[in-house]
Amino acid sequence: MENHIDNGSGLLFQIRHLLEKTNNVSRSTYFWNALNATLSAAQQAMVLIVMNRTNGIQDAGVFSIAYAVASLMLFVGQYGLRRYQASDIEEELSFSEYLGMRFVTCGGMIVASLVYCGWCMAFGNYTMTKFIVVLLVCLEKVIQAFADVLHGRMQQAGRLDVAAKASASRIILST
Repeated sequence: MENHIDNGSGLLFQIRHLLEKTNNVSRSTYFWNALNATLSAAQQAMVLIVMNRTNGIQDAGVFSIAYAVASLMLFVGQYGLRRYQASDIEEELSFSEYLGMRFVTCGGMIVASLVYCGWCMAFGNYTMTKFIVVLLVCLEKVIQAFADVLHGRMQQAGRLDVAAKASASRIILST
């Protein structure tokens, strides 16, 4: 019996196959999350270096302010919802409820961005160009906030690697 070769239909083969599949998903998740974190950390620096060399320090400064404001507005758009969604393993709330809430928070982010930019424009702190750049970068971050609820769904399904691949692709495209 010790020399028995498993032909792929036995329980041991199925367990081994499941473990290998899980291990590959874990490796993929680790790799793509590491790449995603690296791209995310380097994105603003790369854009500022290129912008500073091509357009000058004035435009790089405007973009830097726009990126900082948009990063703050991103907190409004995300609203910490992903933590609840990822931990909702029993799916007490449906995906459509998380999606609906994300529409509300992204709408709030857009309104907050418009109010902030309008306020700065009204009191002479922003030129029209600066207003447009800040608003456009904020709107680009709305995409990131909205994608977060989709990534949360993938995380609930145990496929954080797919979410990390999508996020890395989005960062590369937006850069």
